[in-house]
Amino acid sequence: MQKGKKQNRRYFLLYLILALIVALAAFVSGIFLKNYQDQKKLNTELNYRMAGIEQLEQEKYEEAVESFLRALDQHKGEYTELEEDISLYLAQAQSSSGNAVDAISVYNDFIMQERGGYEVYYLRGRAYLTMGNEEAAWKDFSKAAEGLETVQEEGDSEEAGKWYELLGLGALQAEEYEQALDYFEKGLACGTIENKDRLWSGKISALEYLRDFKQAKKEMKQYLIEYPEDEHAQREYLFLKTR
Repeated sequence: MQKGKKQNRRYFLLYLILALIVALAAFVSGIFLKNYQDQKKLNTELNYRMAGIEQLEQEKYEEAVESFLRALDQHKGEYTELEEDISLYLAQAQSSSGNAVDAISVYNDFIMQERGGYEVYYLRGRAYLTMGNEEAAWKDFSKAAEGLETVQEEGDSEEAGKWYELLGLGALQAEEYEQALDYFEKGLACGTIENKDRLWSGKISALEYLRDFKQAKKEMKQYLIEYPEDEHAQREYLFLKTR
């Protein structure tokens, strides 16, 4: 009787061990399957992203929009930095294709969720400009400039200089010439930076729009001392001499 009970216990333990092995195998297989599926979706997402970027560069904006949307379809749940990156490309493609409304909607989501910062305000401002809404664009450029002051204080002169140039160009397009001049001057104040020539050229353009030809001529003379090979500036200087 005791022998039978011992044998039954052994069978039970053996069955339990086998059941645990089967369960563990199923669990591990499930993990591997999920990881495989997740990796496959990630690869597809990255492929659509790359296709969209290439289409953007080729100015195939509607096709780029479709590629970026398909890339985002591969991801479920909260957005990571990858999905945020794709979303910004999507908005760029939408704006370039003439669909600024959808682009602004993307930027609105970023701003509401406090993602992005001054870059997103600038990009939304550009989208508003394509719609002819200069007032809204101007407000966004001002918000972006506030963020840039922090960047400059933190010592990232190259980054600040780049964005001050973009803000200056946007302000010129919005016909806010005084503010454009201010942005270009703030960019130049960043010190020795890669885009100094473009900031300086922008400053001269803003002075011309403000009809301050005397100061524009003075600036152009100094500019040509530093950049004597700039043929466009040489022609512009001849024009300024006649003013």
